[in-house]
Amino acid sequence: MPECGPSTPLREPSSSVRRPTDSNSSRRGLTLTVTVWYLEQTSAPDTESLPTVSAGQSPLLTVPRIFSPTIRHYRWLFESVGGPWNWTSRKLLDDEQLLRILEDPQVEVFQLEVDSQLAGFAELDRRRADEVELKFFGLLPQFTGQGLGTRFLVLILQQAWKTQPRRVWLHTCSNDHPAAFRLYTAAGFGCYREELEPPSPGA
Repeated sequence: MPECGPSTPLREPSSSVRRPTDSNSSRRGLTLTVTVWYLEQTSAPDTESLPTVSAGQSPLLTVPRIFSPTIRHYRWLFESVGGPWNWTSRKLLDDEQLLRILEDPQVEVFQLEVDSQLAGFAELDRRRADEVELKFFGLLPQFTGQGLGTRFLVLILQQAWKTQPRRVWLHTCSNDHPAAFRLYTAAGFGCYREELEPPSPGA
């Protein structure tokens, strides 16, 4: 569920990357110091080889793109998916600022539908030349813990790589879902930078 840390494509590699541990990543509460990991793919993953994706697999997952979502619907998605993980960035924007982002053709919003039920959303940002940021990604709380995350991520990565960018990247942190880091690395993302940050004001 990318949201933690600054949204800047920093490139300096980290010599020692600390992976999440159960002691600091399994708690729902915010940690005092937040570890932010920057992850990237530099080639499209072989999604067909992932064991959780197969033809005719049940339940049926689809990821329709939502063109020009309404402010009300987008804010509901953002809060419903990101609220448990302290997503705040889009809450700080007024409606006019948010609308400018959502109406940009290089910003793509997708809904996850599980057997036609709304189950999550993802957002791809193509505004930087030759790269795609997986800006937001997550499930509604009632759909977590069902093995849907990997299949959802595969579908979104297929969308991200359609334009053959130089890379697809994201950032996640120790306050995110405990399985997030493992999910991304299992899908072929590599960690190229790590930072320690103080908690957000009011956290």
